[in-house]
Order: sequence, then C-alpha cells, then structure tokens
Amino acid sequence: MARFRWLSTFTLLGILLVILGIVGKVLGPRFIYDPGQVPDGNEAWAYIAVGVLMLLNGFLSPAPPEGDPPSSARPANGRTATVPASSAVASRVGDHGTDSRSH
Repeated sequence: MARFRWLSTFTLLGILLVILGIVGKVLGPRFIYDPGQVPDGNEAWAYIAVGVLMLLNGFLSPAPPEGDPPSSARPANGRTATVPASSAVASRVGDHGTDSRSH
C-alpha cells in the first residue's frame, strides 16, 4: 500500500495560497493585484484554486518506501566515499592543463 506524505513544499505553498486567496476575497482587489493589469476581481479565486491544486498534489505525492535511505546517504558497501585530493584539483583544471579560473 502506498504511503502519502502530507508535509511537503506543495502542501505548505498550497496552504499559503489558500490563505492569501481567502484574505484577498475578504479585503478585495486592493490586497491581490497584478501591477499594470486591470483587476477583474477573480484574482483571489485563482489563488484559492491553485492552492487547492497544490494541496492535492502534496497530499497525493507518494512517500519513499520505509527503510529506503535517500540516495545521497551512503553507498551500498556502507563506507563513505572519499575523493583523493588530486582528483579535486584535476576537476578545476581546464582541458589544456591550465586553471580554468585564470581565463
């Protein structure tokens, strides 16, 4: 059975947009406006609709399976990967053997 995560960026932004939309409905077009555009009175409804869609997306996004560590945690062998100092220096050197920052 799929698990769902309820707390994500989608849900947080959805809550924020719904709140802004409700406040916009209460305060009118002086709260939500698009500079340079003629207000049509539907801006608050747009915020509410997009907020609800983001909430649905946040609630329906599947959570990773339990016991599955994030891909950046550790390699399969359990050891942390180390990068030799010479590799780190080599990655900063350009194709012609010169330091790419000097160009």
